Amino acid sequence: YMGTTPHVKLGSSFTKVQEFLKGFENIPDMLELDHLTVSGDVTFGKNVSLKGT
Repeated sequence: YMGTTPHVKLGSSFTKVQEFLKGFENIPDMLELDHLTVSGDVTFGKNVSLKGT
């Protein structure tokens, strides 16, 4: 699958680098993702795959 780069919008909880790193300790698989909006206190666990919109 060779899609386009997904559009990712991060909420105000991710304005500082430390907050970003805390929420994204594990980078999710986004190969089949169209767009994503993240707001609030969100953390991605291991082996997460995001697909669709």
